[in-house]
Amino acid sequence: MNYNFEKRNEKGKNTNNNSANYFSKEIFYVSDLLSSTNRNNLTINKAFGLIPKYGLRRALSEKLNFEFAFGLGYSWGGNNINGIASSIDLRINLKL
Repeated sequence: MNYNFEKRNEKGKNTNNNSANYFSKEIFYVSDLLSSTNRNNLTINKAFGLIPKYGLRRALSEKLNFEFAFGLGYSWGGNNINGIASSIDLRINLKL
């Protein structure tokens, strides 16, 4: 959800390729299919998480975008392992 798209447009700032700040949510699930134990006895359990995020996207040129997002949320895991989860995204997109 872009929250400052109209304000950027009114100020004459670049809004090409959805250049704006935004709020989003990341939902993830790790199933039993990916759960395993490696040779160091480190177990990867199934998990579910929800992370609200704040991000910004900017068009660096007509074909190149930069995007950065971050957030803190909560994760529920197997064996009653629950806690705070974080996410940081850094993307550079090239339109062909």
